[in-house]
Amino acid sequence: MRWCLLFALIGLSMMDASFAERPPEAEGLDAGRASPANVGPTDSGFFGGPELGSGVVRFQLIQGRLCLDSPRHRKGSQSCQEGDCFESICVTAQRGIPSLHYVLESPQQNVTLNVQDASEIRIESWIPTSNTRSLLHHDDSGAIVWERESDGNTIRSSGATLLHLRQLDPNSFDAHFGTLIMRMLNGTSLETLGRQTHRAMLDEASNSEGTTVATTEVASAIAALRSPRRHVRATAERQLLMWGTPALALIDSLDTGQWDSEQADRIAAVRRRLRRNDSDTPAKLAKLLVNDDEYWASMSDRLTGAQRTVAENHLRRVGLEVSLSSPAIRVAKK
Repeated sequence: MRWCLLFALIGLSMMDASFAERPPEAEGLDAGRASPANVGPTDSGFFGGPELGSGVVRFQLIQGRLCLDSPRHRKGSQSCQEGDCFESICVTAQRGIPSLHYVLESPQQNVTLNVQDASEIRIESWIPTSNTRSLLHHDDSGAIVWERESDGNTIRSSGATLLHLRQLDPNSFDAHFGTLIMRMLNGTSLETLGRQTHRAMLDEASNSEGTTVATTEVASAIAALRSPRRHVRATAERQLLMWGTPALALIDSLDTGQWDSEQADRIAAVRRRLRRNDSDTPAKLAKLLVNDDEYWASMSDRLTGAQRTVAENHLRRVGLEVSLSSPAIRVAKK
C-alpha cells in the first residue's frame, strides 16, 4: 500500500474538552487506514471508528439527517491510490466549523461527498455498470432531496429524514448511498437502523399509557403563537417544547399557509431547540416518527395485520384518520 500525503496538517481545529483529551498519537491524519481496495462497510478510515484510529472527521445522524460532528475533525488533505481505486479527502474549517470534499473513484462506483459548514451535505453517485446517477442533498433545515434516474427520467423526491427517502426505493438508495453512509456512521447501516426503529415505533404505538399529544392540541398551541399577548405566545412555545419531538410530525401535518411571521419564527425556534447534538438511536427516531402518518404508510407493507391495527389505533388517538390495511390507501386525511 502506498500513501501520498498531499500536504501536512495546517493546524488542528478548535475542539471541545473531551476530544482534546485524546491520546497524543491520535493527533493528525491517520495514515494507517485500509487502502481503497479494501474499503468496506466497517472500514473506519477517513470517517473514524473504534478499530482504526480516530479518523479525520466524525459524522452523526441527528433526527434522521447527516451532519459533521464539528468538534471532532482535523484540517488537512490526504489521498491514496491502489490499482484502479482512488480515494481522497480534504477538510477545511472556518471559526471551528468544518467543511470537506471527499472523492471515491473505482470501477464499481464514483462518489463525491461535499459538506459545507458541517450540515449542508451533497452526495453525488454514478454507477458505471448501470450508468445511473443519484444525488442526495440537504442543509440543516427543510426537506432532504433525492434526485435519481429511472428509465431515462429524473425522479425528484423529498422527505423529512433519510429513512423516509430510503423507504421509497431501498434497492436504488442502498446501491448509491448505502455503503458510504454505513462508513460515515461507523458501520451502522440505514437498513439496520430502520428495522430497529420500526420495532421501536410499534412499541411506542402500543403503549396507550404513554404521553400522547393530539393534533388538535398542537394546532391550538400554534394558533396561540400569534396572540397579541406576549405571555400567551411564550406559554404556547414552552408547551410545544414540553411535548418534544413527537410533536414535530403533527406540526408538519398542519397547513402552514396561514401562519404569520411570528408563528413561523417561533416554530423554527422550537425545531432548533428540539434538535439536540447527540446521535440518533432507534428509540429517539421512534419518538420522532411515531406520529408521522406518511412514514407509517410507507412501511405498512412490512407490517402484519395486527401491527397495522396497532399503528392505526395510535394514529387515531393523535387525531389522524389513516387506513394502513390497503396498499391503495396511502394518503392521510388531515
